[in-house]
Amino acid sequence: MSLDVYLEEEEVTHEESICGECGNTRKISYNKDLWEGNITHNLVMMAVECGLYEAVWRPEEHDLKYAEQMIPILETGLKKLLQNPSRFEEIEPDNGWGSYDGFRDFIHKYLRACETYPKAIIKVDR
Repeated sequence: MSLDVYLEEEEVTHEESICGECGNTRKISYNKDLWEGNITHNLVMMAVECGLYEAVWRPEEHDLKYAEQMIPILETGLKKLLQNPSRFEEIEPDNGWGSYDGFRDFIHKYLRACETYPKAIIKVDR
C-alpha cells in the first residue's frame, strides 16, 4: 500500500468525448495533473519523526489545499531529515520496503513541485 500525492491545476478542463459505437457525446470535466508522487506507507514512522505525517498524508484535515501552503512545512521536515540521517536510517522499515534515501528524495521532489506550481491543488489518495 502506498500514498499517492497529486498537484493539480486549479482550473477545471472541459472536454467532449464522442462514442465511436453510438455517436453519443459525453462531457468530461477534470483538473489536469501537474505533478504526482508516490511513497510507501511503511515510512509513516519516519514522517511522524520529522513532523511531516499530518501534512503529507492528511493535508485536507489541516486545511492544506494549495501547494504554496505546503512549502514551509516541507522545508522544515526536509531540514530535519538532512540534519540527522542516521536517526532516520535507524527507523527504516524492517521489511525493506522504504528507506531514508527514498523518503528524503520524495520530500525533496514534492517541495520542488510545490515551488514550481504554488497555486496547484493538493490531492492525496491513501
